[in-house]
Parts: sequence; C-alpha cells; structure tokens
Amino acid sequence: EAYEVLEEASTDYCTGPEYEESVKEPTTCEGPKVELSFKPKTCTIDSKTHTIDCVPAKLVLSKTPGSCTFKHHTPYKWTGKECKIEN
Repeated sequence: EAYEVLEEASTDYCTGPEYEESVKEPTTCEGPKVELSFKPKTCTIDSKTHTIDCVPAKLVLSKTPGSCTFKHHTPYKWTGKECKIEN
C-alpha cells in the first residue's frame, strides 16, 4: 500500500527524464566592421568667471575585426527525474 501511495505521488509531482540531442551548427563568419561617427562641437559657459570653454568637433573612426565560429556540435542535454512539491 505504501508503494501505491509513493507511485501516485510520483506521477503527480514528478517529471520523467529528458534527453535533448546535440545539433550540428554550421560555420558562421562576420566580416570586419568600420564605423565613422561625428562628435559635434560642445561649449560650456561659466558665469562666475565669464569664460566660454569649447571642445572642437571631431570625427571618430571605430574598427572591429572580423571573426568566425567554426562548425561544431552543440552539447547534448540530459535531465534526470525531478520531483517538486509546490504550494
């Protein structure tokens, strides 16, 4: 009788084991990137000293190198039997 109660509780509160296959991922490459941006001139006015302080405008060049992720298999995932009693 105790086994029956345990088996009933197991079906109500437990999930069975799960297995997720690995997946073959292809090679992907992303080329280098170049970004050119413009930073405008900015000025601050100091009323105490009666001065204006300005930073000149400038062009900013940002470069990011290219990268590749070579073909591979994702790892498989195994989750065993799990039991949870929640309110």
